[in-house]
Amino acid sequence: MKRLILIIPLLTIISIGFANVSNNYVVLENYKNSSGSSIHSSNMTSELTTHDQIFCKKIKIGVQYARIVLDNGDKITVKNSDIESYRLNDQVFYNLPLYENGINTNRMIFMQLVGVKGTYSLFKYSKNIEGVDKRTGVYVGSFPAFVYLVFRGNQYAYDVTESN
Repeated sequence: MKRLILIIPLLTIISIGFANVSNNYVVLENYKNSSGSSIHSSNMTSELTTHDQIFCKKIKIGVQYARIVLDNGDKITVKNSDIESYRLNDQVFYNLPLYENGINTNRMIFMQLVGVKGTYSLFKYSKNIEGVDKRTGVYVGSFPAFVYLVFRGNQYAYDVTESN
């Protein structure tokens, strides 16, 4: 019983020490900063290469650029096209080609990974949809909705619809 009393405070102290460890990260793809060289921060031991993970405190994705606050407090700005994936608040997002009704739009957007089974991955993204409510036949205007897509590896497989 005395050992248990000693172990519980020790485990509490250890868990508090890990509470500040960041699990947010960004994976860059062929990133070069404005001077043409790879990102370098005073606390990083080496320059980054393709597919490097950067652990960070904050990630803010804008229309064209992402602002990233590194664990050491340094701030960097990266083009969205240079980001392969990122993790924020235990959600993983990948920069994938956008397909609408099975047709590639030649645009890339960040999609949230919902699940993986074998080689298939289910992703979702938010889209404003305009139209008529199927149940009532009344025009409902524009409203946000999630669209689900299935990819096999990095290749588009199919849309998820009510019929499948």
